[in-house]
Amino acid sequence: SLSQAIGLWGVRGLRIEAAKRTVEARRLFHEQDTALALARMKQRYYRILLLRENAATLGAIVSTFEDMERKTAERLKAGDVAEAEVMRLASERKKYAWALAGVRAEAEREQQHLAQALGLQDDSVDPTGSFAYRPVRIDTMRLQQEGLAQRPDLRARAELVRAREAAVSLASRQGLPDLEIEAGYKRTAAGLDGYVAGLSVSLPIFDRNQASRAASRAELHAERYRSELLKKSVRSEIAVIADKIRYLMGRIEEMTAEGERLREISHISRLSYEEGEAGIMDLLDSARSEGEFMIARSGVVYEYYAALFDLEAATGDRPAQGAEE
Repeated sequence: SLSQAIGLWGVRGLRIEAAKRTVEARRLFHEQDTALALARMKQRYYRILLLRENAATLGAIVSTFEDMERKTAERLKAGDVAEAEVMRLASERKKYAWALAGVRAEAEREQQHLAQALGLQDDSVDPTGSFAYRPVRIDTMRLQQEGLAQRPDLRARAELVRAREAAVSLASRQGLPDLEIEAGYKRTAAGLDGYVAGLSVSLPIFDRNQASRAASRAELHAERYRSELLKKSVRSEIAVIADKIRYLMGRIEEMTAEGERLREISHISRLSYEEGEAGIMDLLDSARSEGEFMIARSGVVYEYYAALFDLEAATGDRPAQGAEE
């Protein structure tokens, strides 16, 4: 005789659905990993711009000291200053020149690391662009809503929940017996030979596959918990980054105003020194203060952009989608 099971419960379709959603979840997790890697590369890119900005600041300080050293040497010939002042200026110039060389070398190393991360030749990567501060207005609630809606790892968790739901349905339906159609030719000792056909089901009819059903339900509850936990983590992460960005914006604005004041003081000190109305210590102090302050401000600007790139990864999109320039 022959028999053929008839799948009445959609088991095959549920198995396919669970597998497809699991594959899609893996793809979305990979997409989130890619977004994080992209944020790190953008931060490295802007670090190169930071180092070049610092190199420009140090280069301007070195040029200032070279100019003042030349003019002081002329005043030395006229007997207006002591030789120690020329030596002091030369010493300060060399110190900043060494710092400049170090910053340029670090920028080259960062450029090499970026090229390696991109799989390119070292000399094929030459970051360009403005390091100027561009403020944004952050809407934390909107960013949180967008992050919950479009962040890839959250979408992956949702796919896994649906896959576990399909697995629960699959386990339940696998507990139902399949209907089998049987047909054949039967011979008996009494000579009552003939064709036979019928339907059959396996026993027991109820309470089958209980262990698998319980395990699938437990996995579904665990996946829902992980999904909710990630949602809370994303909300918190976005709020923390948004607060950091607002704090850095405030610092940059304060430092910009202070930088203008220090630039004016440095200019006045230089003119006063050239006219013999200020000493060399006043000149050195003003030059150091201005240079070190501008480097510190550039560092805060870099932190600001690094936080914006972290926000991109946290929301699954560019901050401009939840912020206005």
